[in-house]
Amino acid sequence: MASTSVNRQAVHDACEGMSDLDVLDLELQPEARLELLPLARQKRNARTAACLLPPEILTAVFSYLQAGWWPSTKTGRRERYGAGWMVVAKVCSFWRQVVLGTPSLWCELDCLSFHPQSVEEVISRSRALPLSLRIIGSASRDDLVSWLCSSVTPRVRKLIIAGGSRADLFGWIELLYAAMPLLTELHIAVTVHSSDPTPNFLPTAFLGGTRPPHLRVVFFTGLMCAWDSSPVSLSTSPSLSDLVLYGSTRAQIIPPSQVVSTLASLVNIHRLALFHILPNEIHTNARRDPIPVPPKLRDLDLRAASRYSASIPAFLDQFPAWAASDINLCARFKNPDDAILDATLPRLFSPHHSLVVRPEMFLSREAISIVYLREEPSPSQWATKLVLSQFPLIAYDRQFFERNIDTRKMDPDRTLVSKLPLLNLAELRALHVTSDAAAGLRGERAWTQCFASATKVDRVAGFYADLHDLICALRVIEDSGPSDREGSFALFPALEVLVFHAKPTKDTRSITENADAPEEHDIQESTFAENNAALIDLLAARDARGRPVKDILVDEAMSGWDLWEMPALRDTTHIWFF
Repeated sequence: MASTSVNRQAVHDACEGMSDLDVLDLELQPEARLELLPLARQKRNARTAACLLPPEILTAVFSYLQAGWWPSTKTGRRERYGAGWMVVAKVCSFWRQVVLGTPSLWCELDCLSFHPQSVEEVISRSRALPLSLRIIGSASRDDLVSWLCSSVTPRVRKLIIAGGSRADLFGWIELLYAAMPLLTELHIAVTVHSSDPTPNFLPTAFLGGTRPPHLRVVFFTGLMCAWDSSPVSLSTSPSLSDLVLYGSTRAQIIPPSQVVSTLASLVNIHRLALFHILPNEIHTNARRDPIPVPPKLRDLDLRAASRYSASIPAFLDQFPAWAASDINLCARFKNPDDAILDATLPRLFSPHHSLVVRPEMFLSREAISIVYLREEPSPSQWATKLVLSQFPLIAYDRQFFERNIDTRKMDPDRTLVSKLPLLNLAELRALHVTSDAAAGLRGERAWTQCFASATKVDRVAGFYADLHDLICALRVIEDSGPSDREGSFALFPALEVLVFHAKPTKDTRSITENADAPEEHDIQESTFAENNAALIDLLAARDARGRPVKDILVDEAMSGWDLWEMPALRDTTHIWFF
């Protein structure tokens, strides 16, 4: 205690001895340090590599980061706010200045990723620039009232509403009654429950009952605009370039009397997708083709409402010029009835009279896609991987247009392969066959019957393990016709190129790599031994009749096989590996 008293006395004596100037200096030191702190931060930033990037570069980086960093969500309602990309503002003061001081970074906003109390501040950072708003998930009116107020809606350029139910949307639909004159894109995708009592169509007061003059893209799922000619009928706006309508109930199907007027209004359409929207019959004044194909139309995607729906063949029958035009046309069904397929396929794949030189078919059990090319693809493109998920997206850079039919969830005993005789394949030049399609072509006769009209095919691709019957069929000689003519072979008499893919399975690897698996090796050797013998006979037969197979492209996974070094192959064709 005595030492403490001595210390206190020493401090007291020192303070008593200080002048007024010394005391003032002590008071000014904190203020001076506060003034020096920004300068110290600037010096630190000048030595930090992350802070040396120009603001323009940082803005571009933050824009990419913002686009790929979606809000944090959990199952059910949102439990926390997740504008995750904003953490970059904590890296350094320079980054924070760029983030908060760049209005363009605050124009594309996920409304539910910000706390409602911060909405006004967030919107103010965008200055007066147009806004793109996303409302992803269930929301209440209180969550959105600040986002869709009268001072914000006139600035909305793009609006996306998704992830919630139609009942949720109608809980705050009145917030969308204000006009949006700058709106160019509108996406509404809501789920509909069977017991949902909400209307199938948007209210007439939607967007103030007016049609935005610059609207280009409309995407509706589970909710539609009225099909009449009211101003709010956004699906018939003449400025539209992209229109995707996905109906959920029979009430949302276009009335037969409205089909022609609806399509006729889409004078600038580029992409048109009608899912469960078309009626089974179309009422027109003229028997054939009452309206021309929109001059800018590039993609037409149609989906039937049920397996018995005749909507797609009815459309193709009523508008034959649309099917004959140079547009990408896709017809989608879910386990369609045979009568529907029989009516659709000939119309969808009717002979095309455009200046197209190379139609190529991609064939699977549930899908057929014919790609029409402007010119012969390069050899590097011959080996296009046969991945079913690429249908109908398999395409070359020289693609002109395509036709596609997609029949998902077909019964196990059904396949589109059986419908090939319905198609006129006289101009077909190449064929790509997946495993499930090859399984539906059992025996030489199946191949020759299904492709009897495909006399100009010069290239065939498929998985080698599945092509034994094809290889055998390629050796078959027609009973009629001289042996020295092109028509001497019953299947693909103009064939010049074979492309053999390897299945990405452990069985294929066991042939080339795994010598310690004798049982699998014996099974596979037996299977491929038949293919190998048939291939040797095929090459000899074609070469003897003056129709040799000029090139064989082989998957790199099979490059170690002795087959490719045999003189019987090397002397009659060229082997390439990919």
